[in-house]
Amino acid sequence: MATPFVDRLQAELAELDSLYEREFAGQSRASRDVSIIEGMIRRIDDVIARIDQIPSVAQGRELAEGRNTASAMRSTYVDEMKQIERAKRASPSQEAFGVFAAKANFTFARYARHFAGQGRESRDVSLLSEMITDLEALEVKMTEIRKKERDSVFDRDIEVVRTNIKMYKGERQEIEKAHSAGNLEQRASLLGGLANGQFAIYAEQFANKSRISRRPALLARVVANLASIETRMRAISAQGFFIDWHAKNIEVVEERRKAYEAELIAVRDARKETPVADIMGMLGEAANQAFADYATHFAGKSRTEVDEKVLSVLCDGLGDIASQMEELARIEDNATNTQNLDIVRTNHAAYEQEWLTIKRAKGTNL
Repeated sequence: MATPFVDRLQAELAELDSLYEREFAGQSRASRDVSIIEGMIRRIDDVIARIDQIPSVAQGRELAEGRNTASAMRSTYVDEMKQIERAKRASPSQEAFGVFAAKANFTFARYARHFAGQGRESRDVSLLSEMITDLEALEVKMTEIRKKERDSVFDRDIEVVRTNIKMYKGERQEIEKAHSAGNLEQRASLLGGLANGQFAIYAEQFANKSRISRRPALLARVVANLASIETRMRAISAQGFFIDWHAKNIEVVEERRKAYEAELIAVRDARKETPVADIMGMLGEAANQAFADYATHFAGKSRTEVDEKVLSVLCDGLGDIASQMEELARIEDNATNTQNLDIVRTNHAAYEQEWLTIKRAKGTNL
């Protein structure tokens, strides 16, 4: 039976675990404050010391398990501190390579959220193609750095990127096969589901949001997907599949496609008419809204009771915001945008780690 002493220790361990995930997990070590991890090590040492004051024969199962957990956490923190110190001593090449490696990790995390363990017939092949293109560009940049400086870590990370590119290309082929399988009715139903997926992207990332902060390339991808789906739907009709629900689906897809095409023009026009610095500011506001949404839906709540799908949408949104901030940074140097980009990356990394933690808390194998 738990005692107040055990409850306090478990609460402190949970607080430290949350602090680690928020401040360190999945983030650029060169940007981390080593004094924070040093303070966490001192706190975990204090927890272990308090447990050790109780004779082992009187500790009981919960305290023994708590000590094992604390000891494992201490090992993680000590290793993290060493890695941070090493990152801060890194050469300019190592620092630049680290940025590219971190971006690759975001792509890997996106794959886990959108593809791993999910039915191929419902997956967005154009999203996977975009991710492959991103990884191929990162591989080129990472390889260029590798040519200038020998480093075994560079070799390892480049190989990881190449392995994932190969895997994603194989998966893309399998998804395309799944999209073409079945009889006319099955394919018509599948296309309806794929269209709903595109409608969901619009609802999650564009509806009721400022046009200036939206990524045009994402909406262009949605429009292109709907055009392809509409063409394939009409091809099924041409083969003699005359069912009311299929005809209605074609009407809806055509209607939404045209509406989204008009919205894409409006998004592009709005951005053309807005100074770069103002777009940067709007992106900062959009990021703050994402942080507020996270606090509303996840902060202080049990991981077994929250909806990881909501968190996945937030991760996608922050990824789009970071991508736009990076693009604008190449056009105009802006200290606030640089600072905001670091904050977005930091929170994005923490949210990706939290998504994994939530899935594991619910007993999902990844």
